[in-house]
Amino acid sequence: AAAATLPKDARLDPERLDKLLGHFLWAPDGSRKAFRAKGLVWLAGQPAPAVVQGVFDAFDVTTLPEASDAEESRVALIGVDLDAADLQRRFAACAVDAVADGSSDD
Repeated sequence: AAAATLPKDARLDPERLDKLLGHFLWAPDGSRKAFRAKGLVWLAGQPAPAVVQGVFDAFDVTTLPEASDAEESRVALIGVDLDAADLQRRFAACAVDAVADGSSDD
């Protein structure tokens, strides 16, 4: 298992987050490392956080209907051979103010 966190003010780009989740959950060649994803994240432009849920190659990010007092964005992955530092780096690259340096790429 591995987890990553970012402060609430580091709002996430939804497309970058989808790419991150896809990197760990989708592996057409059978090299999938994560089998489960859970989290609560703050997306750019949304007044409330979103719930992240994923199982194998399916995941969903759904914005909650009301505000929350959650102080951070957090995502946790359950799987094999997960690198927590790599997950944290890729998660940080999802922030809207992160420099696009390819760190969220495969």
